[in-house]
Amino acid sequence: VEVLGTGSAFRPELTNTSFLLLNGKILVDCGYNVFQKLTRDYKKQLDEELRYVFVTHGHDDHIGSLQTLIYYNEFIRKSPLTIYLPYSVFAYHLYNFIKNGKISKF
Repeated sequence: VEVLGTGSAFRPELTNTSFLLLNGKILVDCGYNVFQKLTRDYKKQLDEELRYVFVTHGHDDHIGSLQTLIYYNEFIRKSPLTIYLPYSVFAYHLYNFIKNGKISKF
């Protein structure tokens, strides 16, 4: 388990509690500055090993940089990435929009 940081919803310079698991194959939550940390400190895991993202819930401090990660994966990394999130999370609809060019029904 690689801890990416801990923080709160009220201090965006800190991330929520986010983790990389199994040598970078799994990311749990993608708060405000997680993508920045991945590109700065975990570039190999981001580009070569990351396969799954689990989002625990839809608060911004848990999905704040998920949009950037999705775009990066779709247009730059171009590798399989499975994202597991609660259906009600806006990111689910964003992901469908990026993949299919349309927003699915709310």
